[in-house]
Amino acid sequence: MGRGMFRRVVRRMVNRVFLGPLLRVSLRLFLLAAAALGMTATAWPAPAGTGAPALMLADYEHTVWGEKDGLAAEVFSITPVPNGMLRIRTTVGNQIFDGVEFHVFRKGAAGEPFVRYADVLGQVSPSGAVYYIHADTLRLMRDWQGRTEAVEDKDGVGWWTRFVFDPAGIGWYVKEGGIFRLDGLKVEAIGDAWGIPKGTRTSSRPVLDAHGAIWISAQGVLFRLPPGARVFERLALPSCERFAFAPDGALWCASAQGLSVVSMKDGRPAARRVLTHSPYQGMFFDRRGGFWIASPKGLQHAADWRTILEPGGVAALQADSMSREQGLSSLSVNTIAEDAAGNIWVGTATGLERFRVPRFMPARFPPYHLAANFRPDPDGSLWLGPSDGSLLHLVQQQVTAIPRIKDVTALRPAANGGLWVSTHRSLWRKDPGRDFVPVTTPDLSWRGRIHEIAEDGTGAVWLQAGIQLLRLQDGQLSLPEGPEAPPSDGRYVMARDSQGQLWFASNERQGPHVLKGGVFRQIKSDAYVATMAQAWVAYARGPRMWIGGRTGVGAFVGDEFHPLKSRGDVLKAITGIVETAQGDLWLYGLNKVFHLSADRLQAGLNGETVAPEVFDHRDGLHGANDRLYAPTLTEDAAGRLWVSTNVGVFWTDPNARQAVSRPPVALIRAVRSDGEVTSSTAGEVRLSANPGQIEFSYAAAALSVADRVQFRYRVTGVDSEWQEAGSRRTAYYTQLPPGRHRFEVQASNEAGQWADEPTALVLEITPAWYQMLGFRLLGLALVLGFLWWLHRLRVGVLRAREQARTREIAAERERIARELHDTLLQSMQGVILGFQAVASELPVQSGTRGSIEAQLDRADQLLGEARDRVRDLRGADSEAISLREAFELAAAQLTGTAEVEVEEIGRVRPLRPRSRDRIYLIGREALLNAVIHGEGSKVHVQLQYRRHRFVLRIRDKGPGIDLDVLAAGTRAGHYGLVGMRERAAQIGGTLTINGLPGGGTEVELQVPAAQAFGDSGSSA
Repeated sequence: MGRGMFRRVVRRMVNRVFLGPLLRVSLRLFLLAAAALGMTATAWPAPAGTGAPALMLADYEHTVWGEKDGLAAEVFSITPVPNGMLRIRTTVGNQIFDGVEFHVFRKGAAGEPFVRYADVLGQVSPSGAVYYIHADTLRLMRDWQGRTEAVEDKDGVGWWTRFVFDPAGIGWYVKEGGIFRLDGLKVEAIGDAWGIPKGTRTSSRPVLDAHGAIWISAQGVLFRLPPGARVFERLALPSCERFAFAPDGALWCASAQGLSVVSMKDGRPAARRVLTHSPYQGMFFDRRGGFWIASPKGLQHAADWRTILEPGGVAALQADSMSREQGLSSLSVNTIAEDAAGNIWVGTATGLERFRVPRFMPARFPPYHLAANFRPDPDGSLWLGPSDGSLLHLVQQQVTAIPRIKDVTALRPAANGGLWVSTHRSLWRKDPGRDFVPVTTPDLSWRGRIHEIAEDGTGAVWLQAGIQLLRLQDGQLSLPEGPEAPPSDGRYVMARDSQGQLWFASNERQGPHVLKGGVFRQIKSDAYVATMAQAWVAYARGPRMWIGGRTGVGAFVGDEFHPLKSRGDVLKAITGIVETAQGDLWLYGLNKVFHLSADRLQAGLNGETVAPEVFDHRDGLHGANDRLYAPTLTEDAAGRLWVSTNVGVFWTDPNARQAVSRPPVALIRAVRSDGEVTSSTAGEVRLSANPGQIEFSYAAAALSVADRVQFRYRVTGVDSEWQEAGSRRTAYYTQLPPGRHRFEVQASNEAGQWADEPTALVLEITPAWYQMLGFRLLGLALVLGFLWWLHRLRVGVLRAREQARTREIAAERERIARELHDTLLQSMQGVILGFQAVASELPVQSGTRGSIEAQLDRADQLLGEARDRVRDLRGADSEAISLREAFELAAAQLTGTAEVEVEEIGRVRPLRPRSRDRIYLIGREALLNAVIHGEGSKVHVQLQYRRHRFVLRIRDKGPGIDLDVLAAGTRAGHYGLVGMRERAAQIGGTLTINGLPGGGTEVELQVPAAQAFGDSGSSA
């Protein structure tokens, strides 16, 4: 190929650069041509390099909404409103766009927000007055100093009128082509008296310049009203149908005749410079200094408006363009606006379009198919090694290809600041300021590709080739040696720390090996083994050695490992680690970038669970990592971060934080119940009885990343805590009870910051007739009455059952008593009489007769006791005398010298027969013991009729019960105490026996009222 032909090829390729869609194809052809000519390096024109590149339209995230998304029709104006949403004026209606849905905004529209129209449509004057359209009267209203008044606007103000307020607080606006002036509560039409001929039509809004003057373009003529003046000046500026002021104050004019710039002097036009005669329409200067302009061919853009004034600036503007082929919805661009977050919004004939600067910008590299190795150079440049192409070098926004080094497998730093590069069949080294030189090595191709290279400080180079760890020194290969050397047949990632130690982290569950001074040692760490299943990347910064892999990430500080625990356990599959000079940590894994600020990182190293900031495809980070053991995240000399995926390289400046909008205020759009939609602007809704499932629809401004705007809601009195809804914009409730409820909803911005106050709606549900208080009280009374009747029925059944059981017991006792009387007592009486007859035949002085009579007396006593037992069985005294009288009678029958006192406390209540008999027998036994063992002391018997129990207490002042007997609960060979306890248990009572201080014994029996008493009354 001759030199002239080569120049023509180059010229054609440069021209194609401005064709946009063929850029990459032409660059590839250029590279191939250069390689064919034997060039050692090939330059790729105008890519993004390590210097901050200028934003081009292709760098923006471009999103289009159209008719299928709910957009009504052609968009004529876009206005950000105080709540963060956009007001959209179309040919057939007016809409609000929240970033997700288009909402019709007109009087009586179903689903209109439950807020004052002043909050959405209001515009604030310099004095603080808020002007808005009243929802019902459609009058222009003013809220100022606590008063709401109607404006005298006989000509009317449109729903979407946009005021421009001058420094004096005068509002200027255009309606139906006419120009109007708003002064407080009065509206005046601008006509001849103001220097603008009556009937003059304008389609552009008034513009306020930096000097406080109002500018208006009407029918191709530009008018200017200086501050305080009452007459507009007519300016002799041709071709200024659309105009805007640049940040330096210059006036830019656009028309079908071209684009021009007018310099200003003392606020007035001075000199005019025509930039191009190509036709243009509206234009816009954004806050970043960018310039946007509409042309008949679509949308054009310049990252810096000042570059348009330089030679070739207009050509660059026209080159950075977008038409239908690049995704623009229509060539007819009507309006351009910017929201609080810096998003650019474009309205066309068929769509609403957003241009958003992503957090991660694509680097304009030649295309490749696999994730690439890359490495920053200390001189500020960047090396990129695709595995399916030539080594690339970025210097000052210029990419140079190195064709002789292809199919890179590893890029690693050299100890002297140079670079190591390995390919499938070769190893290269580049020292600072020098070219690449091949390194002589034995044949490595059979061992597998090299994916790790590191120097240990002794002149040796360590290589990970395939699954073998090798040491290269003086052209010879050897295996690791030493008692704690790592096994050579494994995969390792390597990094050198600040102390010069070389770390080897394995893909096996084992502690890392550290090489220093040619000697290996292995770190034993249970925390590391529990966290790291496979190590994929190692990175050193300061005192910390970071290791990441398939199952987690953490840092060694010395020999102590600190794993990072994350909320949701998202820090997995880590292949890239960077710790910045500010102490922040950045990680790449699971096709996402994670960020932990310095304070969050320190908390994580201290063992706390942290919630990292997450960046993914919504932030411009596209593709996935399909290579392990190759760092996918790196930091250049300027502090920018670079990420390599299988679709390209992306960069971000971690110190250039993007604008984050304030937490949006949620709007409650509608309440739906049983298919009916209820709306209100008063913040209160009333629903009929039994609404069934209730749906609360709400919204909030989400103009950047919609699904990162989160919601939470609650119904006070129903929900004890906030219900997390995520990005869902509907809350569901079923069977809410009648009455007044307060539904609250709160929104957060993309950064997770919640709004200060929730938006509330009062919901009143009308009760059905059977849900009214009177009906409920009546129903409650009926239920209580029925329950009382059931209770009385149950008590009657239990009482009848108790009486039947009592009769059965009484009959059985009478049978036993009768049998005892007819058999044992009669027989015993006969025996006594027989012995009495025998005794009477003996002499009176006979000792035998005296003994027999003594025994007969004893027999009479026993017979009397037997009769007492028979009488007890028959219950002869139960019905005849009270319990007190029974104890007094028992005391009188007992022999001894003791004095017995019986006392009743409380209102005497009838006792159940069964319980009365057992209480009496227990008390008589205790009384007998007190009389026998009390040595003539006074015995006090107390009967207590309490509300919830019956208490029998018997006290004496005798020597007291033996402690051994008290501990054992009985006396050997005697069963009186045992019988007392058994009888107490039969009636559910509790028997306690205690010694009294100073001598004496107390016996106390407590029986619950349910088992003791035969009535349902109460006693004190």
